[in-house]
Amino acid sequence: MSDPRDNREVEYPFTFTLRDLLKDYENVTYPVTLVCAGNRRKEQNVVRKTKGFSWGAAGVSTALFTGVVMADVIKKAKPKRKARYVCMEGADKLVRCDLSSEFPFC
Repeated sequence: MSDPRDNREVEYPFTFTLRDLLKDYENVTYPVTLVCAGNRRKEQNVVRKTKGFSWGAAGVSTALFTGVVMADVIKKAKPKRKARYVCMEGADKLVRCDLSSEFPFC
């Protein structure tokens, strides 16, 4: 994994802790639809065989999320105009790769 401070797509690269998020940003609660990581089990099994039931894309539910608004955190970094994607990386460590998902930056 690259060092986030090497990122060239933002004016102000920074790192933060959970404590920083709780102290510096407002907590909000929203209903959100969550998708189980097991929905990507087929992709994971290409890298390394995992345990668990392969149910396809059926692991979805809606719940209440409480936390900080990601857009507020991104604003602090001041993305450059050429920034196109935000990459979210999980703490899970696989043998050959880490789990991550990207979404277009709007």
